[in-house]
Amino acid sequence: MPLFKTYRMSSSEVTLFAIGDIHYDEEACDRNNFRRAIDDICAAGENARVILMGDTFSFLRKTDREAMNSALARMSSGARDRLDDENKRQVEEVAKLLEPLRGRVLFNLQGNHGWTFKSGITNEQMLAELLGADWSDGLAHVNIVLNSYDKKKEHPAQSPSRTGTRYVKILAHHGYGTPGSRRRSADVGHFETTLMPFFDADIYLLGHTHDLYVSAYKPVLRLSSTSLPTQVAQYRWGARTGSFVRGYAPGRPADYAESKLLAPALIGY
Repeated sequence: MPLFKTYRMSSSEVTLFAIGDIHYDEEACDRNNFRRAIDDICAAGENARVILMGDTFSFLRKTDREAMNSALARMSSGARDRLDDENKRQVEEVAKLLEPLRGRVLFNLQGNHGWTFKSGITNEQMLAELLGADWSDGLAHVNIVLNSYDKKKEHPAQSPSRTGTRYVKILAHHGYGTPGSRRRSADVGHFETTLMPFFDADIYLLGHTHDLYVSAYKPVLRLSSTSLPTQVAQYRWGARTGSFVRGYAPGRPADYAESKLLAPALIGY
């Protein structure tokens, strides 16, 4: 289900961190960098907010889940419970690491990897619940409201009032396969052709490809909703939100990235 929500800040600024594709249960997960990311967010202060972009865990990808559903129908209740217990243990371990960020995590997204417990909830949904955050199995289209925002800083000519309320619109989705897994130029264009014409936002966030970049796009001139209309520029940004799993690592069998000869992942956020 999509997530539509407004998050209100008591301040005029927000520092937004988007973290995803951690794949915590993979041998190739860079857990040290993941812990450093948590420390960075803690150090960013009370105005820091976090979006979890999905694929916190690798178990299981969609095609594996389809095969597992058939196996589960023939599996004993005890065996299913043991699978649930191991996945719950992984979720609780990550939730403990993220506990210092409680109250700053806005929402968690479902990725293309994941486990569904016997109760019907997924591991990403459980993680969100343990952190007191929202969850979506699809897209999140949300507002972050900044209070006491200095309007003259952005529009000195058009804004007679110095302070007001600013809405920052965000569209976030875990993402899906695109040519950007090999060529970044195609991926940058993907935002402009596939997302921006159809979804109104200031910031567009996608994960999935394990790429990491932020790109500025041409602004849109919008007519203000005032008695004396004026043009207001809407600036737009698109980002792929990185990963914490190494696609190429000495001393272990080739995984998906290496077997497909994909571009090396940029580790971090």
